Amino acid sequence: MTRVSLPAWVAFGATLLVSCASGNSAGPTGPTSARPSIESAPSATPAREKLDSRLIDALDRIQAGAPPTSDRNPLDVDSQNRVLVDITAVVSPELLKRIEAANGIVISQFAKYEAIRGRVPFGQLLTLAARPEVKLIRPAEEAITNPRSSGTPSR
Repeated sequence: MTRVSLPAWVAFGATLLVSCASGNSAGPTGPTSARPSIESAPSATPAREKLDSRLIDALDRIQAGAPPTSDRNPLDVDSQNRVLVDITAVVSPELLKRIEAANGIVISQFAKYEAIRGRVPFGQLLTLAARPEVKLIRPAEEAITNPRSSGTPSR
């Protein structure tokens, strides 16, 4: 084992610090200017920020030419490529009309709870999320029941 004196480590650290501060990268990925900034990345748009990460993953998969669902990301998609979603939004007749005009289906809506359940085409998710009254779009949560629960205690 080779021992390096403390001054050598200090000099290396100072060189690395100056290199990083000047915008040059000493790492294997090359100059930092070649990496896209978070602000310029498509994932940083306000509409994408309103989408659940599972829906963003599905949109990215579609853009790459793959199917929207995977073993790690199962979604309820119908034969017309509409995904079952829960939308948190200020519910209005205008918003419900927009969903249907985009070839979506409104299954249920509860204005009091700012909730809409529906099927929306993948191609319309970002357009819908860009609307100011929409707060969040996520895959629909399904109820989970206990099959052993019949009202009588099990032995």
